[in-house]
Amino acid sequence: MRSDGWAEDLLPEEREVPLLNLYLTTKRVEDIALRLVSLRQAFTTLLGSTLSRNHLFVAGKVLLGALVQANHMDEAKFLRTYKDFVDYLSDPSKRNDIERELAEAKIHHVNMIDVLFELVLFGLMTAQKSLMVHPGGFVERLYALLYSFLPTAANMEPEADRYLLLLNDSCDTLPPNRDLDTNALHYFALNFKFLNKISWRVGGDRGPGWP
Repeated sequence: MRSDGWAEDLLPEEREVPLLNLYLTTKRVEDIALRLVSLRQAFTTLLGSTLSRNHLFVAGKVLLGALVQANHMDEAKFLRTYKDFVDYLSDPSKRNDIERELAEAKIHHVNMIDVLFELVLFGLMTAQKSLMVHPGGFVERLYALLYSFLPTAANMEPEADRYLLLLNDSCDTLPPNRDLDTNALHYFALNFKFLNKISWRVGGDRGPGWP
Protein backbone atom coordinates (compact mmCIF):
# COMPACT_ATOMS: atom_id res chain seq x y z
CA MET A 1 0.00 0.00 0.00
CA ARG A 2 1.15 3.55 -0.70
CA SER A 3 1.30 6.10 2.08
CA ASP A 4 -1.06 9.09 2.11
CA GLY A 5 1.79 11.23 0.81
CA TRP A 6 2.72 8.94 -2.06
CA ALA A 7 1.97 11.63 -4.66
CA GLU A 8 4.73 13.78 -3.21
CA ASP A 9 7.23 11.13 -4.28
CA LEU A 10 6.14 11.26 -7.92
CA LEU A 11 7.95 13.12 -10.64
CA PRO A 12 6.13 16.19 -12.05
CA GLU A 13 5.23 14.31 -15.25
CA GLU A 14 3.61 11.55 -13.19
CA ARG A 15 1.64 13.97 -10.99
CA GLU A 16 0.12 15.57 -14.09
CA VAL A 17 -1.63 12.31 -15.02
CA PRO A 18 -2.42 10.60 -11.69
CA LEU A 19 -4.97 8.12 -13.06
CA LEU A 20 -2.81 6.97 -15.96
CA ASN A 21 0.22 6.85 -13.69
CA LEU A 22 -1.61 4.70 -11.15
CA TYR A 23 -2.73 2.30 -13.87
CA LEU A 24 0.77 1.96 -15.33
CA THR A 25 2.21 1.51 -11.85
CA THR A 26 -0.17 -1.40 -11.17
CA LYS A 27 1.04 -2.90 -14.46
CA ARG A 28 4.63 -2.58 -13.17
CA VAL A 29 5.59 -0.31 -16.06
CA GLU A 30 8.97 1.34 -15.43
CA ASP A 31 10.29 4.79 -16.41
CA ILE A 32 6.77 6.19 -16.58
CA ALA A 33 7.83 9.85 -16.55
CA LEU A 34 10.30 9.26 -19.38
CA ARG A 35 7.68 7.40 -21.40
CA LEU A 36 5.18 10.22 -20.93
CA VAL A 37 7.64 12.89 -22.07
CA SER A 38 8.63 10.76 -25.02
CA LEU A 39 5.06 10.06 -26.12
CA ARG A 40 4.00 13.69 -25.76
CA GLN A 41 6.86 14.72 -28.03
CA ALA A 42 5.99 12.02 -30.53
CA PHE A 43 2.30 12.91 -30.69
CA THR A 44 3.12 16.63 -31.00
CA THR A 45 5.42 15.86 -33.92
CA LEU A 46 2.97 13.47 -35.57
CA LEU A 47 -0.06 15.71 -35.24
CA GLY A 48 1.88 18.63 -36.68
CA SER A 49 1.31 16.90 -40.01
CA THR A 50 -2.04 17.29 -41.74
CA LEU A 51 -1.72 13.79 -43.16
CA SER A 52 -1.11 12.31 -39.71
CA ARG A 53 -4.04 14.21 -38.21
CA ASN A 54 -6.34 12.98 -40.96
CA HIS A 55 -5.09 9.43 -40.39
CA LEU A 56 -5.82 9.77 -36.68
CA PHE A 57 -9.33 11.11 -37.26
CA VAL A 58 -10.16 8.27 -39.66
CA ALA A 59 -8.66 5.66 -37.32
CA GLY A 60 -10.63 7.14 -34.42
CA LYS A 61 -13.85 6.87 -36.39
CA VAL A 62 -13.14 3.21 -37.15
CA LEU A 63 -12.11 2.34 -33.59
CA LEU A 64 -15.02 4.09 -31.91
CA GLY A 65 -17.34 2.81 -34.61
CA ALA A 66 -16.52 -0.70 -33.41
CA LEU A 67 -17.98 0.26 -30.04
CA VAL A 68 -21.03 1.81 -31.71
CA GLN A 69 -21.76 -1.48 -33.45
CA ALA A 70 -20.90 -3.64 -30.45
CA ASN A 71 -23.27 -1.61 -28.28
CA HIS A 72 -25.98 -1.44 -30.98
CA MET A 73 -25.94 2.35 -30.86
CA ASP A 74 -27.18 4.78 -33.54
CA GLU A 75 -24.42 4.83 -36.19
CA ALA A 76 -25.78 7.88 -38.03
CA LYS A 77 -25.88 9.88 -34.79
CA PHE A 78 -22.34 8.79 -33.95
CA LEU A 79 -21.04 9.90 -37.36
CA ARG A 80 -22.69 13.32 -37.03
CA THR A 81 -21.38 13.78 -33.49
CA TYR A 82 -17.89 12.62 -34.43
CA LYS A 83 -17.71 15.03 -37.38
CA ASP A 84 -18.89 17.93 -35.19
CA PHE A 85 -16.23 17.07 -32.59
CA VAL A 86 -13.43 16.81 -35.18
CA ASP A 87 -14.50 20.05 -36.88
CA TYR A 88 -14.43 21.88 -33.53
CA LEU A 89 -11.08 20.36 -32.61
CA SER A 90 -9.61 21.34 -35.99
CA ASP A 91 -10.68 24.99 -35.76
CA PRO A 92 -7.60 27.11 -34.83
CA SER A 93 -9.85 29.81 -33.36
CA LYS A 94 -11.04 27.35 -30.69
CA ARG A 95 -7.54 26.53 -29.39
CA ASN A 96 -7.65 28.94 -26.43
CA ASP A 97 -11.15 27.82 -25.44
CA ILE A 98 -10.08 24.17 -25.54
CA GLU A 99 -6.99 24.87 -23.45
CA ARG A 100 -9.07 26.76 -20.86
CA GLU A 101 -11.62 23.96 -20.53
CA LEU A 102 -8.88 21.33 -20.24
CA ALA A 103 -7.12 23.41 -17.58
CA GLU A 104 -10.37 23.46 -15.60
CA ALA A 105 -10.33 19.65 -15.83
CA LYS A 106 -6.72 19.64 -14.51
CA ILE A 107 -5.35 18.51 -17.86
CA HIS A 108 -2.05 20.31 -18.29
CA HIS A 109 -1.17 19.44 -21.88
CA VAL A 110 -3.29 19.53 -25.03
CA ASN A 111 -1.92 16.18 -26.11
CA MET A 112 -3.27 12.75 -27.01
CA ILE A 113 -1.69 11.13 -23.96
CA ASP A 114 -3.27 13.57 -21.53
CA VAL A 115 -6.66 13.99 -23.19
CA LEU A 116 -7.32 10.48 -24.51
CA PHE A 117 -5.80 8.40 -21.73
CA GLU A 118 -5.90 10.53 -18.56
CA LEU A 119 -9.11 12.49 -19.19
CA VAL A 120 -11.24 10.18 -21.31
CA LEU A 121 -10.15 6.57 -20.84
CA PHE A 122 -9.20 6.66 -17.16
CA GLY A 123 -11.28 9.69 -16.14
CA LEU A 124 -14.65 10.06 -17.82
CA MET A 125 -15.12 6.46 -18.92
CA THR A 126 -14.45 5.15 -15.41
CA ALA A 127 -16.45 7.90 -13.67
CA GLN A 128 -13.31 9.23 -11.97
CA LYS A 129 -13.86 12.74 -13.34
CA SER A 130 -16.85 15.02 -13.76
CA LEU A 131 -16.30 18.12 -15.87
CA MET A 132 -17.72 21.63 -16.00
CA VAL A 133 -19.65 22.06 -19.25
CA HIS A 134 -19.58 25.32 -21.20
CA PRO A 135 -22.47 25.47 -23.71
CA GLY A 136 -21.18 24.94 -27.22
CA GLY A 137 -17.67 24.18 -25.99
CA PHE A 138 -15.16 21.37 -26.11
CA VAL A 139 -16.36 19.44 -23.06
CA GLU A 140 -19.98 19.55 -24.20
CA ARG A 141 -18.94 18.05 -27.53
CA LEU A 142 -16.73 15.50 -25.78
CA TYR A 143 -19.62 14.30 -23.63
CA ALA A 144 -21.87 14.15 -26.68
CA LEU A 145 -19.29 12.02 -28.47
CA LEU A 146 -18.95 9.63 -25.53
CA TYR A 147 -22.71 9.25 -25.25
CA SER A 148 -22.90 8.49 -28.97
CA PHE A 149 -20.88 5.28 -28.68
CA LEU A 150 -21.11 4.27 -25.02
CA PRO A 151 -24.22 3.35 -23.05
CA THR A 152 -24.09 3.27 -19.27
CA ALA A 153 -21.65 0.71 -17.92
CA ALA A 154 -24.52 -1.49 -16.77
CA ASN A 155 -25.86 -1.66 -20.34
CA MET A 156 -22.55 -2.14 -22.12
CA GLU A 157 -22.52 -5.15 -24.40
CA PRO A 158 -19.92 -7.83 -23.50
CA GLU A 159 -18.15 -7.41 -26.87
CA ALA A 160 -17.73 -3.67 -26.24
CA ASP A 161 -16.49 -4.32 -22.72
CA ARG A 162 -13.82 -6.67 -24.06
CA TYR A 163 -12.81 -4.03 -26.60
CA LEU A 164 -12.37 -1.44 -23.86
CA LEU A 165 -10.19 -3.86 -21.90
CA LEU A 166 -8.07 -4.29 -25.02
CA LEU A 167 -7.69 -0.52 -25.24
CA ASN A 168 -6.81 -0.28 -21.54
CA ASP A 169 -4.14 -2.95 -21.80
CA SER A 170 -2.40 -1.09 -24.60
CA CYS A 171 -1.24 1.58 -22.18
CA ASP A 172 1.60 -0.50 -20.79
CA THR A 173 3.20 -0.63 -24.24
CA LEU A 174 4.12 3.07 -24.17
CA PRO A 175 7.77 3.19 -25.23
CA PRO A 176 10.41 4.96 -23.11
CA ASN A 177 12.52 5.78 -26.18
CA ARG A 178 13.11 9.50 -26.72
CA ASP A 179 13.72 9.07 -30.44
CA LEU A 180 10.77 10.74 -32.16
CA ASP A 181 10.97 8.67 -35.34
CA THR A 182 10.98 5.47 -33.30
CA ASN A 183 8.00 6.63 -31.28
CA ALA A 184 6.18 7.70 -34.42
CA LEU A 185 6.60 4.24 -35.89
CA HIS A 186 5.48 2.69 -32.59
CA TYR A 187 2.36 4.88 -32.56
CA PHE A 188 1.34 3.88 -36.06
CA ALA A 189 2.09 0.21 -35.31
CA LEU A 190 -0.08 0.39 -32.18
CA ASN A 191 -2.85 2.09 -34.11
CA PHE A 192 -2.93 -0.59 -36.80
CA LYS A 193 -2.66 -3.28 -34.12
CA PHE A 194 -5.97 -2.04 -32.73
CA LEU A 195 -7.54 -1.99 -36.17
CA ASN A 196 -6.41 -5.51 -36.93
CA LYS A 197 -7.61 -6.88 -33.58
CA ILE A 198 -11.09 -5.45 -33.93
CA SER A 199 -11.57 -5.78 -37.69
CA TRP A 200 -13.02 -9.29 -37.43
CA ARG A 201 -15.53 -8.01 -34.85
CA VAL A 202 -16.68 -5.03 -36.89
CA GLY A 203 -17.33 -6.76 -40.22
CA GLY A 204 -20.35 -6.26 -42.41
CA ASP A 205 -21.57 -3.13 -44.15
CA ARG A 206 -20.89 -0.04 -42.06
CA GLY A 207 -23.28 2.06 -44.03
CA PRO A 208 -22.93 5.63 -45.40
CA GLY A 209 -20.19 7.80 -43.98
CA TRP A 210 -17.73 5.05 -43.11
CA PRO A 211 -14.28 4.90 -44.72
